[in-house]
Amino acid sequence: ISKAHKLKELIIEVHGIAPGSMTALASERQKILTQSPLTISLSRLATKVDIHEVAAALKASDMIQSEHEIIKAKSSEILNGETGTLAASLSINKWVYNYLKKQPVASLSGAVDILNTGVGDCTEHTTLFTALSRAAGIPTKVHVGLVYVQGRFLFHAWPVVAIDGEWVDVDPSLNQFPADVTHIALVEGDFENLTDLIPSLGKIEIKVLEQHY
Repeated sequence: ISKAHKLKELIIEVHGIAPGSMTALASERQKILTQSPLTISLSRLATKVDIHEVAAALKASDMIQSEHEIIKAKSSEILNGETGTLAASLSINKWVYNYLKKQPVASLSGAVDILNTGVGDCTEHTTLFTALSRAAGIPTKVHVGLVYVQGRFLFHAWPVVAIDGEWVDVDPSLNQFPADVTHIALVEGDFENLTDLIPSLGKIEIKVLEQHY
């Protein structure tokens, strides 16, 4: 894949992942075409927000500390009165990308600690973005999966934001807004269910079938 940022659709064949585990994350953006073999279409198509998803996407958690005063204050400072969801999300995405020093971190930390230390990889970028976004009243989910960088697919995490009634994948780690179509979601949640990925570790093989620009 030579121009991931220009892709409109990517069709892949995936091995090493149980097709049933992907069903819950099927969407307009990530469509399951066949289950044997598992083929998936990744595109720029937006997925409508289900009203039943909103409450969970606004709730604070152990890592996504969106109700902490420090996080709320920083979110307000970043937005500086901006109330539009699109503009606010763009501002948070840009701020997190510029603020955090890109550095691998061995342990999982909450948003407050990440804000204080100012370093992290994709997990820290996603945690901090999601906390700041939820603190601003913007429904935000966390996806963990794979992304194509440096010539291969690697494990990655990124936020998904509700903008104008649609879920939009963004990526403060890679400074992408929206995120490119090579993002493959495997798990959704506030990092409490990462063990769900264990059966797939070291076993995933991906074959690119079609690229549409």
